[in-house]
Amino acid sequence: MAVLKSTGIVRSVRGPNGGYVLAKSPNEIKVSDCFNCLEGPVITTECVDNSSFCTRTADCIARGLWTDVQNTVMDLLHSITLQSLIDRAVKSKTLDYHI
Repeated sequence: MAVLKSTGIVRSVRGPNGGYVLAKSPNEIKVSDCFNCLEGPVITTECVDNSSFCTRTADCIARGLWTDVQNTVMDLLHSITLQSLIDRAVKSKTLDYHI
């Protein structure tokens, strides 16, 4: 929770009913923000993040594929908010939660 707090995703509340709450509205928090905070960046292969990792990066077909996969995953995570996850859960009746 301290990591989420340090990035402004949650804030702490003091007192007997204290704990952590979202620092912003769920529709303002992207899943990519949480993922990057907790897991770090999505890196499919070492050479995608660091072109000097391999001498063949300039003409490697596989590297291009892994770069596309990495970008697609990040685009997807960036397009989803916590609110959309809440909405999915409510719709599937796995969560009875209303904001």
